[in-house]
Amino acid sequence: MAPKGEPPSIPLFASTQLALLSNELAADLAQTSTLLASHAPATLQRAGLALTSLLPQARRTGPGARTLLELAPDPATATTQDLPEHGLRPGDIVLVAEQPAGAAQEEGAQGARGQGRQGRRGEGAEGLADEVTYKRMNQTMEKLQKMPEAEYSSFMRVLFGLSSPSPTPVDLAADGDFGKLEWVDPSLNDSQKDAIRFALASREVALIHGPPGLILQFVRRDQRILVCGPSNISVDNIVERLAPHKIPIVRLGHPARLLPSVLAHSLDVLTHTSSAGAIVQDVRAEMDAKQAALKKARTGRDRRAIYADLKDLRKEYRERERGCLRQLVGGSKVVLATLHGAGGFQLRDEKFDVVIIDEASQALEAQCWVPLLRANKVVCAGDHLQLPPTIKSLNSKTNMAKKQDEEEVPTVKGMTLETTLFDRLLSLHGPSIKRMLTTQYRMHEAIMQTVKRGSAFLRRWIEFLEENADLRYPDVLVLQEA
Repeated sequence: MAPKGEPPSIPLFASTQLALLSNELAADLAQTSTLLASHAPATLQRAGLALTSLLPQARRTGPGARTLLELAPDPATATTQDLPEHGLRPGDIVLVAEQPAGAAQEEGAQGARGQGRQGRRGEGAEGLADEVTYKRMNQTMEKLQKMPEAEYSSFMRVLFGLSSPSPTPVDLAADGDFGKLEWVDPSLNDSQKDAIRFALASREVALIHGPPGLILQFVRRDQRILVCGPSNISVDNIVERLAPHKIPIVRLGHPARLLPSVLAHSLDVLTHTSSAGAIVQDVRAEMDAKQAALKKARTGRDRRAIYADLKDLRKEYRERERGCLRQLVGGSKVVLATLHGAGGFQLRDEKFDVVIIDEASQALEAQCWVPLLRANKVVCAGDHLQLPPTIKSLNSKTNMAKKQDEEEVPTVKGMTLETTLFDRLLSLHGPSIKRMLTTQYRMHEAIMQTVKRGSAFLRRWIEFLEENADLRYPDVLVLQEA
């Protein structure tokens, strides 16, 4: 964490983040490169990190007029068309490369799992680092770095310590506005109600030490919300809780990465099922028909004519798809996406009243700024005393010092990627911007008392739910005592 004192300027903060992100990407790529260079494809497949001997089976048009390829095991070498066990997940970034004989260099195409290029011999797919995430974080930091001071919003000034947060009423429960809320969930405890009132009353920033349930209260005030999290599962969990309330919501993200229970709210599915997407699907069907016609074309002249038609169709497809996306996203009161997913073209011109970041203490701050530039208020939910973000460049402090000496890069001394937005804001403005949820709903009383004995902080603040006093869990068989 950066030392306390005078907060850094916004350009200096951004340049520091860019240097740290460069180190992290280098560590990520080095890890992947070492793995690929030191192991044969067959070895990687046995470890579940690659799939080999694949052939293209089908090709179709996907979102954004991208070409999607379906790969399957080569029947000449495989006994079944089922893929072997592997660790590649839907939506992973993979390298699809031809598998040449001998020591020939391999060249490949990069894309999400399932994409690739046609080759004469067998092809393989190997997992890669996701450079798209870094690209969006870098673009956001570069935008902050170059932003003229005259364009700093009051919201940005608060988040960087150039201004103090606007004060909130002392007794929110007695306030004429925030004290008379109609609760969607009447079972909320007092600390949850206080946290929701505080988040609504705060003009620029609110930190909630624990998960709040305030999205519907913002919607009732006719405010537009962008809800983000560092992982797909964190966002999908919120979609599942919002869906029963029948408010207009849309979930951005690759359908392969989403839980089946939230697919009906995904932007990709809505473009298929909504009336606005009907024309888009007609154009897509025409493109697929042209792709199929390429196989039957006998002359170069015929193929050139089909490619010309496809070029025109792709242009029309993108234009109609953008119009459909604008209609669907613009008509939603609540938009949900991962932090880096909020940097997609679907939100390019969209503005929101509030950004809510769930699990904010597990996210890189540069990730958080991707959605923050689209709003004038943020509510961060999380627990900075628990899991921090995962950092691969663990020697980032050493790398930063070395880079400063070699290139004289202006950076903030002591700042690392381990410093989250939640941490920095709490250090910058103190407990006045935070509310804590004090009732836990998961632990048996005996377990909670053991935890509290080891923490003076928890002894002071955490209460257990009476209904948990007699919770019984399955017996555990002790195999070995450490």
